[in-house]
Amino acid sequence: MPSGDTQTRELFLARDPYGIKPHYYTRTKDGFVFASQVKGLLASGLVATEREPAGLVGFYLWGSVPEPWTLFHDVFALPAGHWLRVRVGMPAAPVSWYDIRAHWQREGCKATVQELQERVRQAVTDSAGATWSPMLHRGRGVGREQSLRNDGIQPMGLNSRTARFASDAEPNC
Repeated sequence: MPSGDTQTRELFLARDPYGIKPHYYTRTKDGFVFASQVKGLLASGLVATEREPAGLVGFYLWGSVPEPWTLFHDVFALPAGHWLRVRVGMPAAPVSWYDIRAHWQREGCKATVQELQERVRQAVTDSAGATWSPMLHRGRGVGREQSLRNDGIQPMGLNSRTARFASDAEPNC
């Protein structure tokens, strides 16, 4: 999400905490350039197409390019949960505002598997409410043959509200 001030010549870029919406940036002789895709930067004609060794090595070792690198020299990805301030065309170092690793490093969930399954089952039932019928199908060979309800109706998927409700049920999970 970019935000800028033309009077102070400052730009503020922020990336979502989970890295779903990417931001790529580079500094060129003409100034600072950013886009949501590397191909957008390349299409500007301002970015060189020289390969970045760190990006290539990461791709060959792990099957993906590790952030903040890309496959192109001096083109960087703003890491998930980070913000970046650019003043007069000069980017500062990215600053973390959210680190998902802190969530993963919390003490493990104390609920049993059966308790967690019941929480999800209840969250699906409670969050579906009036919109239950369009999200349903009769369980005929799709996924597991288990039903969330005794009548054989299964939800087609969970939405973010359901997932959040299920995770809010127990602060340690």
